[in-house]
Amino acid sequence: MYKFMIISSLVVIAVFCGVESAKARQMSRGQPSSFIKTSETDAEFYPVDNHDGTVTFMNQTWSVIKDMGEGNVMIASTQAIAFSPFSPEHHGYYPTSSLSWLNDGYRDSLVKKEIDTWYQEKIKGTDYEKAVVPVYLNNPTFTDMKKLGWKSHTDGRISTHTWRVHVIGPGAYPTIVNHAHGSKRAFLLSGSDLAEPKHGWPADHYNGAITRAAIDYRNRLYNNGVLSSWLRSPSEESCAASGLYARDSRVRGYVAWMSVAVVPALVVHLR
Repeated sequence: MYKFMIISSLVVIAVFCGVESAKARQMSRGQPSSFIKTSETDAEFYPVDNHDGTVTFMNQTWSVIKDMGEGNVMIASTQAIAFSPFSPEHHGYYPTSSLSWLNDGYRDSLVKKEIDTWYQEKIKGTDYEKAVVPVYLNNPTFTDMKKLGWKSHTDGRISTHTWRVHVIGPGAYPTIVNHAHGSKRAFLLSGSDLAEPKHGWPADHYNGAITRAAIDYRNRLYNNGVLSSWLRSPSEESCAASGLYARDSRVRGYVAWMSVAVVPALVVHLR
């Protein structure tokens, strides 16, 4: 059953479904790419490039999102591990705790708990973790959004153009490989991870389009029954988070307390 809600200029589509268990076996991997050494016994645990925009990892097909350099690739599952609200019912994207201006919204979200639990159960401490590369997750804090025009945690609204350029645009808040300060983890993709760079155009001309790889990823999710899925970025309004919709080639917003698919991503090293 689909519910359609319009909040200002924000189109919100909530998808209510039962939890679809991820058919994943245990995972694990990671290390600076140029220093990774593997044995014959390790080989079966490393991702295999299928040369069609996917890799096989943990006996599953993952969609390649982008090349991260030095043999590292960002990949996302083509299956949901859960269907969950982003935040507790009637709460906005950011919590209202006393230190919430330092919170990036994703850190204390319900969806991050789903992602972290999945990683602990399926990857942490297993041979698969040897292929996982440490990452640092960029995401705007409440203070960042307030500088863009939000008034409070419950009264936030910026233009779609401002949101696209400064929150989900190319280079705005991407996931980055960071061996010194990052950690091996699963995560939700950000809008910036999927954004199509506009070569030859100023950054403020970004129109919200996603890359060809992101469209292929979206289509693979749809083929597995996932119509909508969360991203970790905030949306234009304080009540919503960003997400992917199977029939749209741009990132859109979903009311934060609606139940939407949770899909893990990783950065892994290809041998």
